[in-house]
This record gives sequence, structure tokens and C-alpha cells, in this order.
Amino acid sequence: MDRKKLLMIVNPKAGKMRVKSHIIDIINRFCSVGYGVTVETTQCAGDAVRIASGVTAEYDRVVCCGGDGTLNETISGMLKSGYNIPIGYIPCGTTNDMAVSLGLPKTVMKAADVVLEGSPMPHDIGQIDADRYFTYITAFGIFTHASYATSQALKNKFGHLAYVLDGAKELFGNMKKYHTRVIIDGECFEDDYIYGSVSNSISFAGLFKFPEERINLADGKFEVLLIKKPTNPKALTDLYFSLKKRRFNDKNILFKSASSVSFETDEKLTWTIDGECGSETNSINIENLKEKVSIIR
Repeated sequence: MDRKKLLMIVNPKAGKMRVKSHIIDIINRFCSVGYGVTVETTQCAGDAVRIASGVTAEYDRVVCCGGDGTLNETISGMLKSGYNIPIGYIPCGTTNDMAVSLGLPKTVMKAADVVLEGSPMPHDIGQIDADRYFTYITAFGIFTHASYATSQALKNKFGHLAYVLDGAKELFGNMKKYHTRVIIDGECFEDDYIYGSVSNSISFAGLFKFPEERINLADGKFEVLLIKKPTNPKALTDLYFSLKKRRFNDKNILFKSASSVSFETDEKLTWTIDGECGSETNSINIENLKEKVSIIR
């Protein structure tokens, strides 16, 4: 009887490089239950896309060992391959937002057990302008640059605190606003916003957390969050407590669910995609690809 085949895509630099001390144990765990394991390591951005796009039907599992950016690349490559093979995720990044939404264990070996013992579950994917994808969020504005501008060395040394420190610097600096026209499932909203995101997640970089009862990872809907710039210190305080308590009814907050969203801005904005630097553009179209991939959890 032929052995089942499993492809591991490993980012050895993710997070505090903790996967390096577990890699042999992970491989041994998979082999012990009958998998033949192929390991591919990433060396630079885009490698996981290249590796995953070459996947064929011979594999029974594709496992990503890395952070949310590596998972994005793995899923993007899988979509290019045309095969809907169950995807396992062993989170080894700095914040691991996607792992939180998926309910995955924080320890590497327990997450490896989920790959073997969990079930493939359908998961929505975001398509950006027909050529890029996001797994859990794309965003612009305040705080968003911290996830990709913070150096890997700082992330490795201070972990999640690195994001918080970088975000705090921005909060106490100038909050730049962007005049934006947003079409949410055909409904138009136009205003000056300091932050905007389209997500399929319960949190982002540990800074924003969404009401869990409103989040369904496979319902064909995203959560759209838009924040206007507070006009005075009291409004800033009210905004802070609204976000902290997950009460999205503040006058400076727009929070809606949608399957299709488009943005137009007066100037080009840099968008983050799953915590990594994305495109710089003044228009972007986002569509929900319902249940496009299967993630084991």
C-alpha cells in the first residue's frame, strides 16, 4: 500500500525561528502515522507561492510552518495550482492572528497534532483585483504599517510587543486621514478615514479584536471596518474604549458585513495583505471567494 504524502512548506525565519528546534520532531510525528514527508524551506518572499503552485494531486496534505504571511503565500500558491488539497497550519510567526481565528494551539507540536487529528474545514478567501489573495485581512491607514515595517530582528526579540510599541508611536504622532469612497455591497460611503480594513478574522496584530459572534470564516461575508479621525481628545477617548470593548457603535466607526467591497482614494495608499506590505494604489476591488480552500482545524 502506498504511503500518504505530505508536503511541508517551512519558513525558518518566522517569529523567533522557533520552528527550527522542532522540525525533526514534527517530521517524525507525521512519519509515525504513515506519511511520506517532503520538506521545502523558503529563502525569500514569494518562495511559498512558487512551491505551493507546483503542488499536484499526489499530496494528501500541504502543511505551512511559518507566520501568517507564509500561510498567505501557501494558500495563494495552492489557488494557482488548481488543487483543493487540505491545508494544515503550524503557526510559528510573531502574532499568528490566523491561528487565533482558527482556534489552533499555541504550541508547535500540538498544532502538528491538529494537522493529523483535525478536520478540513471550508474557508473563505479574499480576492484583490483578480490577481492577489488574502486569508484574513487587507487594510490601510494607522497601525497597519507596523506589521511589515517592523524589522524581523525586532519582532524576534520582542514578539507581539514590537507591534504595540510601533503602533503607540503612530497613535501619539499625526493620524493622517484619507478621503475615501467605499462601495460595500452596492452601498456607497464617502468620508475621511484614518483606517480601513476588510477582514475574515477575529483580530488583527493584537490591536483590533472583533465580536466573535459576528465572525464566520466560511459564510461568504467579510467584516468591513472604517474609522474616521476623532476631532477632539474626548472623541479619541470614546473611540479607544469602543474598540477596546468591541462596541462598534461609535460615531467615528463604520462596521458592516459584505461580500464585495471597493475603495477609491484621492491619493495612493499602501495596503497590507495578511500583515505584509501589499500594493500601492488609489483603487482596489475585493471579492469574497466563498469556501475556496480547506484548512485543517
